[in-house]
Amino acid sequence: MQGIIYSLIAGIFIAVQGVFNSSASEKMGIWQTNLVVNGLGFGVCLVIFLVVRNGSIGSLTAVNPLYLTGGALGVVIVFSVIKGITLIGASYATALVLLSQLGLAFLLDTVGLFGLTRVPITLPRVMGLLLIAGGVVVFKLK
Repeated sequence: MQGIIYSLIAGIFIAVQGVFNSSASEKMGIWQTNLVVNGLGFGVCLVIFLVVRNGSIGSLTAVNPLYLTGGALGVVIVFSVIKGITLIGASYATALVLLSQLGLAFLLDTVGLFGLTRVPITLPRVMGLLLIAGGVVVFKLK
């Protein structure tokens, strides 16, 4: 149940963040907004880390360096969401983000990439993905 709750919270915050970032970028520019957003995120993470103190910076060497590029991916995510919302609107951009996210996650699960436990392709999973794709198409119909 906790996983469901956290996932729903993430979806809510991603949608709000996208709208906030798009609005801010109209005044500051995309890269300035990206810098401020990620800088504030770093600051918040640092404060939480200093208070909570779970984990260790020393364990950094035990992590596959590829997995440490997540922050750089975040820069691309923020940029892309800002552009998407600016160009096609919050609802449609978010629907496409979710579709592409689910599609790639489906592939990563199926293949078991990056240490994920392989999840078999099943008819219900394929149908769910196709239903969401169809929903994005229907959503955009006039």
